[in-house]
Amino acid sequence: MKNKFILAVCITILLCVSAFYNTLDFCYASEVVYYRVIDDNTYLYKTSALDDAQNNAYFKLPNTYFVKVINQIDENTAKVLYDDIEGFVNTSAMQKCYSTPTTPYPQDLTLNILDVCNVVMYQSASQESAYVGVIPFNASNIKYFGSIQGTEAVENMGSVWHYVKYTSFEQGVLYGYVYAPLTNNLSLISANTESIIFEDPDTINASTTPISAEEFKNSDSLFIIIGLLILAVILLYLLFKPNRKKKSKTREVAPIPNKNLNYIAKHTENDEFDF
Repeated sequence: MKNKFILAVCITILLCVSAFYNTLDFCYASEVVYYRVIDDNTYLYKTSALDDAQNNAYFKLPNTYFVKVINQIDENTAKVLYDDIEGFVNTSAMQKCYSTPTTPYPQDLTLNILDVCNVVMYQSASQESAYVGVIPFNASNIKYFGSIQGTEAVENMGSVWHYVKYTSFEQGVLYGYVYAPLTNNLSLISANTESIIFEDPDTINASTTPISAEEFKNSDSLFIIIGLLILAVILLYLLFKPNRKKKSKTREVAPIPNKNLNYIAKHTENDEFDF
């Protein structure tokens, strides 16, 4: 019984400590974890140089959607995740978010290849860049991420290129650019209107400033958790409390000595008996 009680107390302490650190994680999560795109000219870059050269920018990020922060490099630069692509963004013209969006990236964006010829994928938005692979004509449901201005591949056909992901048995998973005029059925991107907790430097006040983990350690929440821990230990003690009822002592009766009474009762006619 004693071992069971100790085990139960240990498990309870571990659960309470886990809950405490989960709460700390929640406080840490109140820091910037996402940035919202609020400008039509926001790019996802390949390097932290944030150079607008076509060989350094992936594509324009869709307005009203988000990037997830991997590492805040400096005040205006962050390494981020957009869908399944890691890159860098200039955060100076983006909106800091202090909550997790339900739909951070556009869903199910695709395009098709024209039924004309196979289309070559390039490493950058130019035919002069490195060859990546080939998408067969009339291929459909190719994952689309975004677009960028590159070099004009066909005269008078424009200079827009799409950054896509194409998977095939022969070539595996490919990421690269295809020339926009050779594609069709591009998905439309609707605006993301979900509400997000964000920090506006002009309107935010101290009462809405997210608390840090260090501040949380000094708050009433810590005392609440400690109180719950003490209560849990008390309840477990009462539940597993050993039964200590005193056993009633039985009175020992001294054994009657077994003596041989060797005598013969005799009586005569003259003996008197009282009845």
